[in-house]
Amino acid sequence: MKTKLLIIPLLLIFSLTGCSLNQANKQDIAKENRNDATELKRPEIKIPDERQSQELLDHLYQNVPEIEEINNRIMTYAEADVRVTMYIEEEPNYLSEDEYERDYYRIYVGEDHQGTRQVNVYRFLIHKDTKEILAIDPVTFEPMSLEEWRANK
Repeated sequence: MKTKLLIIPLLLIFSLTGCSLNQANKQDIAKENRNDATELKRPEIKIPDERQSQELLDHLYQNVPEIEEINNRIMTYAEADVRVTMYIEEEPNYLSEDEYERDYYRIYVGEDHQGTRQVNVYRFLIHKDTKEILAIDPVTFEPMSLEEWRANK
């Protein structure tokens, strides 16, 4: 009986000591990781605010008259609950090696059926710095100039 009572306190002491060493080791490792993370140089990430997003969409609308044509067609012939919707589908990803993912916003243009479903009509890319507009081919998903896109549609 005395042996059992002696073993229990020893196990308790060893387990507490082991836990405190583990905690200290974990804290040292976390500290090293924080120091490594602060030394990394990351490029500035520019996320468009609401005004910048609207400027991108306005730029697209003003330079691609086909969007207004779709809007007019929908307003004239579609049911009352259908409207044109445009939004930034994907922002530039500075970590991507792909030029189009890294340097361009991807813009969705389509029909919105009162939030129940959307039908894609066009997708475009707008360069983050130059505001160059490219169309995305709906079959191959390859970017092309607006001139090529208009000749092929």
